[in-house]
This record gives sequence, C-alpha cells and structure tokens, in this order.
Amino acid sequence: MNKILHAIPSPRDNIQGVLDYQPDLPFDRFIPKFMPEVDAYHLVRDFFLSHKQYTHLAIGTDDIVVKPEHMQALAADLAEKDYPVLTGVMNVFQEDHDLLNITPNGSNPSPIWAKRIYNWINKKEMYRYTANGTNPIIQVGFSGFPVMIIRRDIVERIAFESDAKYNPVPFPLGGSLDVQFCYSCHRMKIPIFCDTRVEMDHLRLSGQNRVGTARPHCIYWVKNTQIRYDIDYEEITIKYDEDTMMPGVLFCTKCEGEAEGHNFSEAASRLDHSIGRDRGIFCPASHDTLQWNGHGVIGKEPEKIKIPYLVKKT
Repeated sequence: MNKILHAIPSPRDNIQGVLDYQPDLPFDRFIPKFMPEVDAYHLVRDFFLSHKQYTHLAIGTDDIVVKPEHMQALAADLAEKDYPVLTGVMNVFQEDHDLLNITPNGSNPSPIWAKRIYNWINKKEMYRYTANGTNPIIQVGFSGFPVMIIRRDIVERIAFESDAKYNPVPFPLGGSLDVQFCYSCHRMKIPIFCDTRVEMDHLRLSGQNRVGTARPHCIYWVKNTQIRYDIDYEEITIKYDEDTMMPGVLFCTKCEGEAEGHNFSEAASRLDHSIGRDRGIFCPASHDTLQWNGHGVIGKEPEKIKIPYLVKKT
C-alpha cells in the first residue's frame, strides 16, 4: 500500500489561500520554513530517505493552493498504476491561468540558462494532448513541481540539485531545482506523467519571502501532531576538478561508460555525505568501479558551503 509524505518547502509561509487548506491535507507533511531553496530540498530528501515507511514523496511549494481532493485524486491514480513520477498541473503566471506549468513530452528545458526555453502548454490547446479529454493523464517533458509525487526508488537515484553546476555561478546561487530534476529524469529515461484534471492555483506573486528574516526550522506534521526541528549547519568544501567548473560525472573504469545517475555532481553527493552506491547510483553493467571524471567549462577554486541538518526541538 502506498504511503505518501507531502513536503512543502516554505520560504514565505504566509499566503492565506494556501494555509487555509493545510490542516485538512490527507497525508503526513514535512515543512521546511524560511530557508534557501537548495537547503530546503536537501532536508526534504534526506528526511524522506531516512523515513522508510513512506513509499512516495509529494513535493510542492508554499504558493500553490493544494486542496485535499487534489492529493486524493493523485493518490487514486497511483493506486491504479505505478507511475514513477506523477504531477498535477498549475498556472505559470498568477495573472494568466491559460499557460500551464508543463511542457509537451520531448520538450525539456535546458539546465543551461542560455539554452533554456519553456514551451508551456496552453489550457485552450489541452484537447490536443488529452485526445479531447479521453486520456487525461499524459506524459510531459517538464513539470514545475505543481505537487509532484515521486516514487521512492526515483528519489534515491536523483538528488534535488540546483542548476549551478551548469552555469558560472557560486553553488548557493543556483536554482531551478524543478528544471534540474526533470532534466535528470529525461537523461535517465524516467517518464513524467501529469493528471491534467488535477489543476491547482499558483499564487506566484503572493506572500513575502522571509528567508533571512525569520528563524529557519522544519515542522513534521503527523496526523494531528506537530514535531518541530531546528536547523544547524556543517561547513564543507566542494573541490572542483582542475580544469572544470562542473564537478563532472560518475564514470565506470571497467566498461568506460557513464553510470546511471551520472547527473549526480560531486557537490550533490557531498551534500548527501556520500557518493555512488550509497545513493543508488550504478554502472549500467553493474560494475562497482566508479570514479569521478571531470568535464565542463572553466576552472574554479574550491568553494565552502554550509550543509543544513535537523536538530529535534525538545
């Protein structure tokens, strides 16, 4: 039986239309509050992986109006078919509900800024993709986390990385984790499906970002009980390859091929305090001889970053 953990990264936590429904959402929730995007998603993934009772991770930010019936509909889809990744749909812009935050299958936004293009699906043309509504669950190229439910084995294989490794910016300034996740799925041939009937309201311009002004913490909401975790940080150093800005790929020395999960950067693996098999990355031929092989654009000095971890509030 499926058991879903619903994660809601919340840099604002002050959009009333969203908060109105949170107490009635049907699944256990993990809510990181008031912290940078990369930190929040790292904590979400780490918490989910350490709580083995959950089969699926649902993730959507705090500017989406998620109602109980949305989650119940997606859960019903999963009960009928074992989708590896399943999402609902939402508007891209708060003032325009016609453009939807999904792209057609085969249209994948690039993690490289200069090459990134979003071919949004227009609601008025949805009939072309759903066979006039007779096939409401469609495969898509990209979905911007409008409550995306991800099966455990996929969470194990793909880290929530930013796009920093593809662009000339310091690690903490990367973003677009939804783009990076969908790009990784595409590279690893993991299909993403969207139930176009599960439409949510995206209040993109609402609320006020409180990162840096409010104390970061996490809430684990199990039934009617809330458990609070404070956040502490460990400083580590990311060492980049000599001739590359991007940390590179995992490479099998026996078959001279890239491993599944080669999208993992050294930085992401260091965030998880492990590399390779510890996070379910395998050589296509099941060899156990993985090493880093650098590639990229420019050399870069080692970079110190702070890694968040949970401290249970007593």
